Amino acid sequence: MIYTDPLAVVADYRQRFREGPVGFWYTHLGGGFEMTHGSNYQFNADGTGTFWSWGGGPPIDEFDEEVAIEWASVGDRKLKARKAGESEWEFVAFDFLFRRDGYDHPKVCIFQPDHRVVEDFGEAGFWWSAYPLVHDTRETGAIVVSEPDWTTWWRRIKRWF
Repeated sequence: MIYTDPLAVVADYRQRFREGPVGFWYTHLGGGFEMTHGSNYQFNADGTGTFWSWGGGPPIDEFDEEVAIEWASVGDRKLKARKAGESEWEFVAFDFLFRRDGYDHPKVCIFQPDHRVVEDFGEAGFWWSAYPLVHDTRETGAIVVSEPDWTTWWRRIKRWF
């Protein structure tokens, strides 16, 4: 499905993921920083999952942390989550926003409205991630947002000459 209205795609994500963010979510800032620092989440429909993080130093092709997680829906766009086997739950309310990344690619991101905002990025993160996350739609069927505004691209190209 192709969307031309960012509000429509955000509304679709709110509906599709209202009981939990099932699927693979990853840091994608679009400026290259996520190659050396970031996180991934895999939320499985059975309430299990995995969190991975990496950052800063070599080797950059290995995760610094890999944590098994458990989660459960506790309402529309609300979940409780914890490290597998721990007794304390963390409660996470989440929502979605539309943005273009550093390469002007359209993205729908999950974020936590009450999460601290990273000053350099200007948007709230999600759970243990300092940044919002993008849904990997390769397995579940992509939601494609309209092509980039060609006038923006033209302005960028003209600066090179």
